[in-house]
Amino acid sequence: MMHFLTYADNYAVGYFEKQGFSKDITLDRSVWAGYIKDYEGGTIMQCTMLRKVDYLNKPAFLAKQKEAILTTIKQLSRSHIVYQGLPQFLPGQPENVVVDPRDVPGLRETGWSYDMMTNVIRQSPKNADRAWMETTLNDLIRHPRSWPFRTPVDPAEVADYYEVIKKPMDLQTMGDKLKDGKYKTTDAFANDIRLVIDNCKSYNPESTVYYKNADKLEEMFNEYMAKRPS
Repeated sequence: MMHFLTYADNYAVGYFEKQGFSKDITLDRSVWAGYIKDYEGGTIMQCTMLRKVDYLNKPAFLAKQKEAILTTIKQLSRSHIVYQGLPQFLPGQPENVVVDPRDVPGLRETGWSYDMMTNVIRQSPKNADRAWMETTLNDLIRHPRSWPFRTPVDPAEVADYYEVIKKPMDLQTMGDKLKDGKYKTTDAFANDIRLVIDNCKSYNPESTVYYKNADKLEEMFNEYMAKRPS
């Protein structure tokens, strides 16, 4: 048995992806059609076994991979080298001790110099805004309740959507706009988030899962707005 198929609801897709399943179905439809129950609203996913992997001996297989990765890391970095701690911070030592960075074991070996202390670049307000928008958008996308808003609505699935909603917006489109530098202010970014929420509530009845997910997205976004750079 080399192939597994399952139907995952929208909340379980991420779980199955972590287990090795994919939305890319390579198994010929004639092999499985009619043998697996079709669930409305579910996503069919496939996991294909690899003949070269001994799944019964997986711990040893993963241990070899880990060993190879650690060996490569040691060749590229010094992260495996452990230095003695600074005696100035041992119990019984005077408080408020000033330590010269040059006395920190291993620091100079990393390429550190005093110039790095004198040329520190402070984050500008513009960079702070960008970082906040990126963090907010990424966290909203990763939230399990945001699945209806991640991509544009497919007109093939919702025929009248673009007749009702004149200014569509979704998180994927927002990501593209952010990447292209089209959000000059956090207000413009916030307006698009609220457009996503308002569109959903305008189109869907309050009793639907879409409306409730929009409520959750709004609640989460309000928490991020409270942390917005001033």
